[in-house]
Amino acid sequence: MKYPHLVSAIVASIISVSLAGCGSSSPSAPSPTFTALPYAGADFASSYALAISPDGKTIGGGSLVSQAETGPVLWVNGKVQVLPFMGPAIPDMVRVASVTAVSASGVVAGNQGYADLIPIAYYYKAAVWTQIVNPANAAPAITAGAISSDGNVIVGLIDGNKEAPADDPERGGYYLDIEADKFVVIASSYTIDKDCTVNEDCYTQFSGLSGDGSLAVGSDSYSPGLLEVPIVYELGASSPPVRLALPFNYQHGRAMKISQDGKTILGMAFDNLTAAIAVYWDENYQVHVIGSLGPDTHPMPQTTALAASDKGARIVGTSNNKAFLWEAGGQIADLQDWLTAQGLGSQLKDWELLTATGISSDGHQVAGVGIAPGGYTTAFQVYLP
Repeated sequence: MKYPHLVSAIVASIISVSLAGCGSSSPSAPSPTFTALPYAGADFASSYALAISPDGKTIGGGSLVSQAETGPVLWVNGKVQVLPFMGPAIPDMVRVASVTAVSASGVVAGNQGYADLIPIAYYYKAAVWTQIVNPANAAPAITAGAISSDGNVIVGLIDGNKEAPADDPERGGYYLDIEADKFVVIASSYTIDKDCTVNEDCYTQFSGLSGDGSLAVGSDSYSPGLLEVPIVYELGASSPPVRLALPFNYQHGRAMKISQDGKTILGMAFDNLTAAIAVYWDENYQVHVIGSLGPDTHPMPQTTALAASDKGARIVGTSNNKAFLWEAGGQIADLQDWLTAQGLGSQLKDWELLTATGISSDGHQVAGVGIAPGGYTTAFQVYLP
């Protein structure tokens, strides 16, 4: 029996190479492919992809493993692997766990929550989940947004003490260096303002990390909802995070991810009265507008760039519940329309590709989430020539 599950999904990728006809022995140019990634179990049809490895061979996310619980999974070369839950089962509490970041070395990061409680962040190394905790005060990390290529550095948001003074950096963006056993929390630059009475009012969070583990990106919030700005931070630097410029007429922004080579930062710009647009920042931190897929009906963020290949050659993300593809020098395109134009219309019949969450360093493999025929949220993978 199958159960619909309205959450984000990922698509599976297959590289198809055919031989030219008429007696030619040289291979023809490969065509785009689209594949729905398998669920964790045949009886529970729901899955979503959140991350992809630099080489595009491993995708991480979550999938229903019972009628109610979502477990962390990996898709390796298109085959699903169900990882153990990060924490124990609690009576009458539903577990929701997923892989949120995948390194080239095989170390992954993830989150697990119980029902609607704040999630807890972990990393998975040598077949063991380890909770991410600030050793100075035992505060739990609540996100693990990105991991370095070697699997040694992880960044995210640490919860801290909600009643602590604003100048106490217990709540903020963190980075963990596993090998050096180093844990650092970066406080919001807005804590100098007396309106930030507790550290929950103003805080920094990190959601992206370059492959070499040197640059983290995220946002800095002043009384959430009043002002949010995108930032980039050099790990270990004595200087504070750098605020990234926003396009004209936009007050708010978020940096969501950064490419493996550290040259392209992905994110959004938005305003309380203006629909969000996808943007990217180049290696000189100059902002560039990608745009959005209409109609723009929501003033709150509905559009963002989420991943880029090296040198920013290809960028993917989501806009108004549609996965998008952008190529350098071109225009933002609906990924589903683009694939249909490449001859995949029959495979995509009755699908809705909602978001593209990751792309390999070479720009050929894309992971995402869509609604499959029948209404099931499903992870997918796309190969782009």
